[in-house]
Amino acid sequence: MRQKVDTILNGAVALHRNGRSREAEQAYRRVLELEPGNPDALGLLGLILKDRGRYDEALMLLRQSLSINPTAITYYNLGATLEARGDVPGCVSAFRQAVALNPSDMTNWTAAVFNGDLHPYATPAMRLADRRAFNTSNCAALTKAAKPHTNDPDPERRLRVGYISADFTHHSASMVFGPVLAGHDHANVEVFCYWQKRTDADAITEMMRGYADHWREISGLSDEQLAAQMRLDGLDIIVDLSGYSNGNRLTALARKPAPILMTGWGHVTGLGLDAADYLLADAVTAPDELSSQHTETALHLPCILAFDPRPPYPAVAPPPSETNGYVTFGYFGRALKTSEPVWAVWSHILHRVPNSRLVFKGREYIDPAYRARLLEFFSSLRVNSSRLEFLPPTLRPEHLEAYGKIDVALDPFPQGGGVTLLEATLMGVPSVAMLGDHLNARIAPSVLATIGRPQWVALDAQHYVEIAATLAATTADREALRAALLDSVICKPREYAAAVERVYREAWQAWCASRGARAPLSLVGASS
Repeated sequence: MRQKVDTILNGAVALHRNGRSREAEQAYRRVLELEPGNPDALGLLGLILKDRGRYDEALMLLRQSLSINPTAITYYNLGATLEARGDVPGCVSAFRQAVALNPSDMTNWTAAVFNGDLHPYATPAMRLADRRAFNTSNCAALTKAAKPHTNDPDPERRLRVGYISADFTHHSASMVFGPVLAGHDHANVEVFCYWQKRTDADAITEMMRGYADHWREISGLSDEQLAAQMRLDGLDIIVDLSGYSNGNRLTALARKPAPILMTGWGHVTGLGLDAADYLLADAVTAPDELSSQHTETALHLPCILAFDPRPPYPAVAPPPSETNGYVTFGYFGRALKTSEPVWAVWSHILHRVPNSRLVFKGREYIDPAYRARLLEFFSSLRVNSSRLEFLPPTLRPEHLEAYGKIDVALDPFPQGGGVTLLEATLMGVPSVAMLGDHLNARIAPSVLATIGRPQWVALDAQHYVEIAATLAATTADREALRAALLDSVICKPREYAAAVERVYREAWQAWCASRGARAPLSLVGASS
């Protein structure tokens, strides 16, 4: 019997890996008929059901598997299922269990740190502690063993700058770092791009390739090989664009393959690594008084984000309240950035603005259980279900057109939006945001300040409700709002990249002056 079970299970795993999930499901179920408590079959069948959106069944199977044999991979799959369900506290707990069981697996750490940032009750100290724990576990020894750099310490020469990302594709991250690559003066900066390929190349990939002087596909390289390639390329500055998002190569960067390591744009949260020198942000997101929240020195740009609006995009639609007779609020971002404290404030707004509606749009709202959870919560605060609407994810043209359905966009907290807020603004929809106590809680305020709308930034929940009510009672000039964004430095690649090159140069000059010893930098007003 044991041999028969193992044979069927091994065949099921092979089918699963080859994308033949229907056949794999049948084989896993056959294993469970023969051995009902087989933890591998339980966990892998749960993974198949998770991928099909059958979350309740998947969670039951994964938890049953863990009760028999708790493994890191099953805890990871449990976390991924809870993440898809929009359960941030649950998924963070599961991912941390995976880290505890297998602390050398980057996938576990990435999921734990990334989702830990989304936890509604995480403090800045907790976020930094997660990063420092990762550094201690996986990176500190690599950094300590790194060889000295022999780069030519000429403070004025052309700089060799390497950008590393898994998102040189049609992805929200490339919308905010793409303008930097597009705007570079190649007489000052020689651009290297290192692509950790996760998906096939697309039109955006080809555009990014055109911005680079040198293009490297690195998914087939080990960490040691990647670090060696970067040293061979003679990089002066490496800019990490992934942070703790999927596809990062932090354990390669921990080997310090260039004199200066920076992080920014794609996932701006700080790395907390001994190897990381600088954080690319601005005076709103990383002011001096918050410097203890990150180990890197913050370099101030005109705005923490640039933005490629990727035309063509739909025309600005008039406020729907003009024809509906009521105000519609909306949130079109990731459900994981919201939580019960956020929903409570949004419920207050609906009570404050009579007959108003709230529209949610995104992948998570396809899940009936998640919708039911939302409806139950709002109902507990006396908001009738008829005032809530759920829209599925769509392709970008339809996604942007959907902004014509809302009068005011609501930015979540404590971790706010980036591209979501930029796209709302592109479509002329005013947004209310909250100024929080850490970098990711200040990205939307940074954008709103840059486009001249600081009055839409709240200092607390009561203020947030007041601003939302004020915007609901005001007919916004939507064309003017779009123009404010497009006319700002955020959407001017050459101007924005010039500011980036200035902070690169100052960081490089500091390294040259110290001949490789890390020197503190204070760049206030680097955009001027």
